[in-house]
Amino acid sequence: MVLVMLALLLQSKQANSQWVQMSNGMGTNRFVQVFTALGNNIFAGTDSGTYRSTNNGSEWTSVNNGLIYDVMSFAISGNNIIAGTGSGVYLSTNNGDSWTAKGLASCNIRSLTVMGTKIFAGVVGGGSAGVFISTDNCETWTQSSLTNAMVLDFMISGTNLFAGTWIGGVYRTTNGGNSWNAVNSGLPIQYGATFAANGTNIYVSMAPGGVFRSTNNGGNWSIVNSPLDTLIVYSFASSGNNIFAGTNYEGIFLSTNNC
Repeated sequence: MVLVMLALLLQSKQANSQWVQMSNGMGTNRFVQVFTALGNNIFAGTDSGTYRSTNNGSEWTSVNNGLIYDVMSFAISGNNIIAGTGSGVYLSTNNGDSWTAKGLASCNIRSLTVMGTKIFAGVVGGGSAGVFISTDNCETWTQSSLTNAMVLDFMISGTNLFAGTWIGGVYRTTNGGNSWNAVNSGLPIQYGATFAANGTNIYVSMAPGGVFRSTNNGGNWSIVNSPLDTLIVYSFASSGNNIFAGTNYEGIFLSTNNC
């Protein structure tokens, strides 16, 4: 996702900071919720399923054979693509040509990540909430000790895995999801959390506004004084020393100096 966003941002810079719509093949009124890349293929998860581009976004093709619509998250595991949807987890082993349902069918899978041999799914609803873990390529899932928390985003930092939740703030595991601890010192426990990392700095956004930074793996957080103080940040991307923040109705902000 970071590489895709960076490529699009670089293209826009080279075009005198203009953005060009590149949704040919998607139809109209598509709600694009997530991107990922595998090799030369870019995948876009939307409310109407998954689209694939093999030419840097110039054209998109629907790749939904066997896939339920409303794709909210992606993860890459080797050459496999994992999709989190409003009705469970799906797996493709052939670049999206076909998909197979892989459990958690009653769950809304808002976030996915892969850490070592484990796949983590963040669930926000559908009868369950919290983090589920698979150690067999999505064949089976086990609910972790982080329950009753709607997980919106994951971030890996070294051997630490962070989970950002709706209302509950930030949780961290240092043992591969066996146990979780809230790490909210300095954070207002509000709504939502999405992450970015730059070197030893970890950033988290909290709604209704504000970006917070930790320099000690979530031990404590301090607010970053910036125009983002009063804005809702829905997404981050980082490249080198650059951090991009996607906001609610205020566009994209860039920091080149750790905010």
